[in-house]
Amino acid sequence: MSLAFINKDNFADVRKLELVNKRILVADGVFGITDEVIGGFTEDLAAAFESVSAKIRTREQIETDYRQALVQNKNENKRLVSAAEDILFTTFSKELADKVNLSPKYIGEKSEEINGALWDIVKWFFERYNAAYNDCRFEIDEINKTVTATNYEKLPLLFYYWTGSRNKPYYSLKSYGMAKDFKPHYGRITLTSIIGRGIIHELKCADSGTLIVNAKTEPCEIALYTVSLLATSRTVRDYTVLCGQTESGEILTDEQCRNILSLPVSECKESEHKSPHWLKSTGKPHRLDRLVPTDKLIAEQSEKLFPAQAEEIDKMKLHTKSEKNALTREIDELKRQVEAAEAERDNVTNDRLKLLELEKKANLLRREYMKKQEGQFFDAMRLDLELERQIKEFTEREKMSTRVTREFIIKVEEMQ
Repeated sequence: MSLAFINKDNFADVRKLELVNKRILVADGVFGITDEVIGGFTEDLAAAFESVSAKIRTREQIETDYRQALVQNKNENKRLVSAAEDILFTTFSKELADKVNLSPKYIGEKSEEINGALWDIVKWFFERYNAAYNDCRFEIDEINKTVTATNYEKLPLLFYYWTGSRNKPYYSLKSYGMAKDFKPHYGRITLTSIIGRGIIHELKCADSGTLIVNAKTEPCEIALYTVSLLATSRTVRDYTVLCGQTESGEILTDEQCRNILSLPVSECKESEHKSPHWLKSTGKPHRLDRLVPTDKLIAEQSEKLFPAQAEEIDKMKLHTKSEKNALTREIDELKRQVEAAEAERDNVTNDRLKLLELEKKANLLRREYMKKQEGQFFDAMRLDLELERQIKEFTEREKMSTRVTREFIIKVEEMQ
């Protein structure tokens, strides 16, 4: 048990209390037992000491009570953790999700789940090939999760895949596998491998449909877009944006679209047209495309630097600082030489010629030192102006643009 004293008139203490309260709320959403573990707050010190002394426990008692609390709240904890997982993977923003630390065990379980779904898709693809063609037979080993090409004269063309600039034919390998140590390594099936991406692209999917909602709402169309902000050729950030318009022509905001899509659905229908390669194509232009707020997103991002830009500008600043430090070291060295020459001159007493020689040397060094000292201000100003010019040129080269991909279009209608 620990005690913390907080001064309400001290802003730092008040801020700490605010953060503690927020952490209590977060922990309470996962464990549901934080009041007993963390404790509470009071302004009555006399009553607090009396209460604390009554609650003092040994380390063994604390451990026992903690384990009992976990057992008593086991079922509720499971429910809350499950709910927390749903929130994490459905409603967290990317910024929040990036800050969440997940255990290796949890990541392993989720990876197995995703790989299981990928294996089902792979089996579907090769089973479909076996049913449609006889130029090659793919043997599927469910236990080892491998696919092996047999009975072929030439390995067949499986699909065309997008390289980023063009479609390229992909010919089958002799074998594929899901295992981490599968050899050859380029035959391993993953979400990012060519075979994995190619098979997923071959899945036929509709990019539009209709939702019949059990609520009073005007018929409308809503489209989901992925907007990538680009600086030169680099992707700075990806946004997901909803754009919509009602049957009467009213333009819907992103928030309004989200509210409509959260209405209870009584029926849903996909459009009859389904096509492969739906992950790399937005289809024909649509009237909602013009509603994507690309200018607004660019303006908002332009007001702040993204990490790569900030790092490059920091390098420029460090270089300028280094040059300024070099100027300072040069002046400090001249000052040291002046002081050494003056000290040497002061040590000469009987040799007038030597004294005059050292006086001349000290004067020359002193004049050079004063000249450098006077010029340091202007040299530093020149370096600052050069830095400003470099930053300006860099930011002008980093002009931003957008790449917009329409993911799907949904018609929303009221249930009759």
